[in-house]
Amino acid sequence: MCGIAGSYQLDASTPVTGDRIAAALKCLAHRGPDDEGIYASGRAVLGHRRLSIIETSAAGHQPFTDDGGRCTIIFNGEAFNFRELRTGLENQGHRFRSQSDTEVVLRLFALKGEAFLHEINGFFALAIHDAGTDELLIARDRFGVKPLWYCEQEGQLLFASELRALEALGAKGEVDRHSLQQYFTYHYIPAPYTVLKGVRKLEPGELLRVSKDGVKRERWYDLAEATKHAPAAPDPEERIRELLGDAVRRRLVGDVPVGAFLSGGLDSSIISALAAQHRKRLRTFSIGFADEPYFDETRYA
Repeated sequence: MCGIAGSYQLDASTPVTGDRIAAALKCLAHRGPDDEGIYASGRAVLGHRRLSIIETSAAGHQPFTDDGGRCTIIFNGEAFNFRELRTGLENQGHRFRSQSDTEVVLRLFALKGEAFLHEINGFFALAIHDAGTDELLIARDRFGVKPLWYCEQEGQLLFASELRALEALGAKGEVDRHSLQQYFTYHYIPAPYTVLKGVRKLEPGELLRVSKDGVKRERWYDLAEATKHAPAAPDPEERIRELLGDAVRRRLVGDVPVGAFLSGGLDSSIISALAAQHRKRLRTFSIGFADEPYFDETRYA
């Protein structure tokens, strides 16, 4: 888990975010306690708080700028297939200065533009600034695993991984009573709405193109449409086993110890069992409620 935040001056006459980016990153420190970085160029200001999992050295520092100095990325998430992607690029003559998945993602953007999103197997919220065009691309993964909030206010686009970081950037708004009613009804607020008027969640599979001409929102991935093109499995049960096994295996990649949160329920038990096939003596973690037996699952864990 990492945290990202940033702004873009839609109106050149408005003041830049300035020191507010530091305040926003302070709000995100719990998401990324290992490192912090700030980038400012043209109309864009980008900030990142890092939790080091892949490439724990300073070579993985973010914001990450490519060798040519043109494109800079802030990335919250993981590209599970980055090693395969990197190998393919190296076979084409590309070279890298780090072992991070972030650098591979940025290189794909430089080569393919927005189309690179379809090549990533993973979850993410990211922003990439092109200093050559002074344009910003913001995108969220297919299923919305990683959060991203944004708003347009006072001539700026503001975005962040959490609402309180967005407020630290300067986002203002009165409480949206309709959203508040939804919260009390469903115990959450459905996207794209938030508890503040004018503040939105970027939806799963969506992107924002940001330039001096404004903000354009677009869906780059649609689950219903993708399902239409998915091949039928001759043995659905075996196919589910393959997909689950592959998904768990890919998530075990890291340069730090890996464990599993085990509640004793069906989901976490399956994940832990599959992970144990690839990691000997897999460590699991559970939370118990000694004074609330009804909620306590440690016996099953």
